[in-house]
Amino acid sequence: AGEMVDYSSVSFWDSRYETGPEHARGTFDWFPSQGQRDPVLEALESRGVDRSGRVLDVGCGNSVLCKQLCQDGYMRVVGVDFSGSAVAAMQEHHAKSSGAD
Repeated sequence: AGEMVDYSSVSFWDSRYETGPEHARGTFDWFPSQGQRDPVLEALESRGVDRSGRVLDVGCGNSVLCKQLCQDGYMRVVGVDFSGSAVAAMQEHHAKSSGAD
């Protein structure tokens, strides 16, 4: 049997974003769109969320969602994650996106 992974551990996620598959790919998304519109964007749009309102991506990791939200016209996007390595990777990858914090 395999070793139990502690997904609640900051060190697990820091290591994963520093050396794991997410690091190698540059980004990782739990809901990959595979060329289709992201389901989170679809949900925001279908619910009429105002593009000038605040959007919080909790557990953002190094996802492209914050960048996609900015590109889709959302102006106040914040991504947070308890892994400092994930946040640093996201900031570096999306440094040129306006509106994302």
